Parts: sequence; C-alpha cells; structure tokens
Amino acid sequence: MPGDPRAEDGRMRQRLASARQAADPGRARAMRSAAATMIDAVVAAAETLGVPRAAMLAAAGLRERDLQAPGIRVAYDRCVALWDRIERAVGDPLVAVRLARAMPAVGHAALFQYITRAAPTIELAWQRVAPLIGLMFGEGYEVVTRRADACWELGYRLPVHGDPPIPRSEETMVASFVELCRSAAPTFSPRAVCFQHRGG
Repeated sequence: MPGDPRAEDGRMRQRLASARQAADPGRARAMRSAAATMIDAVVAAAETLGVPRAAMLAAAGLRERDLQAPGIRVAYDRCVALWDRIERAVGDPLVAVRLARAMPAVGHAALFQYITRAAPTIELAWQRVAPLIGLMFGEGYEVVTRRADACWELGYRLPVHGDPPIPRSEETMVASFVELCRSAAPTFSPRAVCFQHRGG
C-alpha cells in the first residue's frame, strides 16, 4: 500500500537537509573568530555584572590595548574560554540577556542603535545590521529573512563545516537585537525569545 504522502514529503525534506549538510565534505573548515573591538563590548558589559576584567582579558588572550585595534581577531578557542569565564563568574543561565541590556549603557551599541532607529521596519533593520555579524562570528554565516503566512522569521545560520556555536555568544547576539528593536519601537514586544542548543 502506498505510504502517507505527508510522511513521504517529510522524509524527503529530511533527506534533502541531510544531503545539504553532508555536501562537499572536502571543503575547508570554516574558522570562526571575533573582532577584538566586539570582545571589548562583551568585556565591558560583563564587567558591570561583576566579572573581573583582568580575568576576561587573560581568557581571551588579549592585552588592554588590543581591544581598540580593529585588525586584531580573537581565535575561536579563546572566545570559548572567555564565555566560559563569564558564565562561571555570573552563574546565571540568563547571562546573555543581562549582557545585551548592559551593552548600551557602557557605550558599545551606538552604531547598532543608529542603524536600527534609522530603519522604517524591523525587517529592514535586520537586513542592515546583519552584515555586521561578521565582526563577532567571522565570515561564512548565512543571513536568513523569510516570511511564513502573516509572520516573518529572521536570523542567521553558521557554517555546517565549521567550529560549533558558542551558546551564550549566540544568545547575546539575538538578545541584543531584540533589545535594540524594543528601544527603537516600544510596541515591539515578542511573547518569548527561545533558544535551543544541541546537546554535548
């Protein structure tokens, strides 16, 4: 007997998704890194939460003067060490939201605030802000903006063949954009912001 066409369609989509992830296995692994100037924003915000600045710089392998050098990037493993240090020090599963709310107060969100406020819609604000994601994640990410019925979805995908995501870093990026939108358009009030990370 023929199977349920909806189930077949679901299996086909699953196969396509799997094939997309497995495609081109010989290509170079995408290496992630973050601009030191963006690390400066994270460090400044975390410092307001009581995380020792010297300990964060040591974890990131940076000197104080490196934070203002636009050409310096911080390697992935150093970024992981930094976020681990922040997470352990704060001890709050919502540390990303607290960091996102602290960044404007320490003067590290002016450019993003200007871009968001100058855009007539949140969708357009995302399209303008998205190219700056590379400052935090490096190259190779894919910006996503798509409509579904009366709603729309925006975000980004990191390369499949690359370093795995750093959960608190991803959360801070998303929470920061939500906070920017709230400051620019007070009526913007999502019911929830949910995160789901792959288990270790």
